[in-house]
Amino acid sequence: MTIIYNKSIVSSNNTSTELLNNDVSFNGVGESVTRFETITVNIVSDVSGSISVQFGQSALNLDVKITDTYIASGSYSKTFRVHAPFFRIVYYNGNTTQTTFRLQCVFNTGDGNDNVIKLDSTNYDAFGRVRVSNPYTLFQVSHNTGLRHHVITSRTVDDGSYTWNRNESSVDMDVSTGNGSQVTRQARPYIIYQPGKSLLIMCTGVLNAGSNDVVSKSEIGLFDDYNGIYFSHKNGVFINLRSYVTGSVVNTSIPQSEWNLDVMDGTGRSGPKNY
Repeated sequence: MTIIYNKSIVSSNNTSTELLNNDVSFNGVGESVTRFETITVNIVSDVSGSISVQFGQSALNLDVKITDTYIASGSYSKTFRVHAPFFRIVYYNGNTTQTTFRLQCVFNTGDGNDNVIKLDSTNYDAFGRVRVSNPYTLFQVSHNTGLRHHVITSRTVDDGSYTWNRNESSVDMDVSTGNGSQVTRQARPYIIYQPGKSLLIMCTGVLNAGSNDVVSKSEIGLFDDYNGIYFSHKNGVFINLRSYVTGSVVNTSIPQSEWNLDVMDGTGRSGPKNY
């Protein structure tokens, strides 16, 4: 097995040390586990009880239930495979009030063993092949020397504007409060897909910096009016897929809460929040 990457995260919604009275249960909160492979459940208590490890298609519909028992004063640690996109745990205390209780659920990218580690998905290309060669750059642009009009075309509508920021080696794009105000900066060359060769896209930007994200929308990525994939920010952050295969433009927007590898809320492999 190739060993490159592993990460485990303790669930705050399904972990507890609050003592339970007799015949009372701890009910965890359903949360997404799509970017994990296994869940390790650790229990210590002075009273016997039972657990229900639950999976489902949403946080409120957890139809797959795996039950197990806990024997008082024992050390319980078991790892369960993820069976569906959402998970929670329910712990049922026995007929005596607890004086000791520690319940912990740990989400794992691997199988829960320290010596078995999963490849980070960014090490694979779009066809599931491990990236083993140095990347070949098809297009690159930076703004450390100006607006780069020879490789970037700019378009403004209704008082939209753009300004080179020398100190930050960036371009500030601004719109007015008028309806329809717009500014677009787009690469002149097209990055054409070559069959059997995946594309790796990296871009840097600050979306809706200091603006009202209820009425303003920012977009960044590899896209035009007909096709592409890009991030957008308006009433939240989205990944968008745009396709013209049917002869008309079809946009599919995926909200941040449904991202399946890293929702960028501070709990994923990237670490810091995206805002």
